[in-house]
Amino acid sequence: MFQTAVKEYMRDSDRKLQILVQYAEKLGARDEVMKYVEVLA
Repeated sequence: MFQTAVKEYMRDSDRKLQILVQYAEKLGARDEVMKYVEVLA
């Protein structure tokens, strides 16, 4: 489910990666999110 959510977010042309990273940091998932962002960006 997490992977699907990140993929869908990355498909959005109006994505704001800084905000995504901020949320990920607050949730303690920054490293996991960054793995997907680096591959999909």
